Amino acid sequence: MAKQEHNCEEHDKSSDTETGYLQITATANDQKEAEALINFLTNKKLVACAQVQGPESSVENDSGLTWRCRFKTSNQLYPDVESELRTFFDNRKYSVKALPIVKGSEHFLSWLGGELSKA
Repeated sequence: MAKQEHNCEEHDKSSDTETGYLQITATANDQKEAEALINFLTNKKLVACAQVQGPESSVENDSGLTWRCRFKTSNQLYPDVESELRTFFDNRKYSVKALPIVKGSEHFLSWLGGELSKA
């Protein structure tokens, strides 16, 4: 069997095209704040779904613990999400990161688009 060589420069970029959706991660100082945050954004229909994970060890706050909140939204809705996060956190220091969802199951991406179209 002949060994196939892979040239990185010839990589098919179309296979890594973004879907137009984002996964946003924000941290909260405690479980109550994390649950309030996910309800705040889902009730405004700016995110299709949200999860809370924690507590996690952290050096971000005095307690040494944070709660991670994950949201799914679209590139188009991100500016509104960011604005609402500033409102929620009352302009105090907070941590937020947004990463593109590069790939996903057809079923999930279709559901995500349907949920976000209700915004």
